[in-house]
Amino acid sequence: MVKKEIESLRSLPNRNCMRNCNQEDRTSITEEGICKKVSSVIDENIVRCVGAWSDEKIHWLTRYFSIFTIGMRKKWNLNYIEICCGPGRCIIRESGQEIDGTSLAIINHDFFDSFKKAIFIDNNSDSIRVLNKRIQDLGKYAIAEGVVGDYNDIDGIKRILSDMPSRCLNLVFIDPTDCGIPFTLIEAISDSLVTADFIINVAMGTDLTRNIRQAILEPRYNKVKKKYARFLGSPDYFKRREVIAAAKSNNQRRMRSLFMEEYKKNLSAIGYLHTDTEGVEHYYELLFASKNYRGLDFWRKAQKIEPSGQKRFDF
Repeated sequence: MVKKEIESLRSLPNRNCMRNCNQEDRTSITEEGICKKVSSVIDENIVRCVGAWSDEKIHWLTRYFSIFTIGMRKKWNLNYIEICCGPGRCIIRESGQEIDGTSLAIINHDFFDSFKKAIFIDNNSDSIRVLNKRIQDLGKYAIAEGVVGDYNDIDGIKRILSDMPSRCLNLVFIDPTDCGIPFTLIEAISDSLVTADFIINVAMGTDLTRNIRQAILEPRYNKVKKKYARFLGSPDYFKRREVIAAAKSNNQRRMRSLFMEEYKKNLSAIGYLHTDTEGVEHYYELLFASKNYRGLDFWRKAQKIEPSGQKRFDF
């Protein structure tokens, strides 16, 4: 990530972080990703434990946020919605550096005050309590608000979104740790907000890579299979001959490619014809989806600058 972006994330060393903790250690010292041993060096409140790729994810999100805002703020009132927002501050477990997470990166963004309203949703009440305290401390409470909500509770999410200002263009970022988001959530948000672009963090290299082959071939993984079918919006993926063939030959790349292809097809069926992805190392795929080609054009402009600050020449 380029120097200016690192500075904007208020990066500081947290010397209490044990660093490079393994999966077993993380299981014992975190709960829902929140570290139970370490507090923020800024305000002594809770922090989320994240991997080194997190600042790359923030780079792509904030790059799009900038271009989206510049392109649309004179034509539309703008809203921002983030689901799975966390408490706002994170610690990178490999380095022990503490940074703003996606929610505070957006709230502290130079263009944030161009927005009419921003809602940050998480099912962890402690995360929302702390995020709201951080929003208050930053003086952004007139625009931003954290709200407790579960993405599995579709009616609950619709009630939260009913408070958003109408006749606005909405940017929706959804940032789960697995492929557990129901497709009905995407449909409900689209119906509720009418004009919404999505950036969805899809756990292609973690959750999906660990489980997809077994979900395709092994009946004892039926619960996982149902989760993925719920994410995709239908069980059709698991019936496709090429999917079964890829599973039998253990072709992970092909299984993941067909999974994303199926997801994009189902998004297209509800009007999201313009989609694209950006990898976050080998862990995640950020999926962009819009009903308007202009959104995709903004997304591709955002991709022209790498997290390192280098320009891309293949766009």
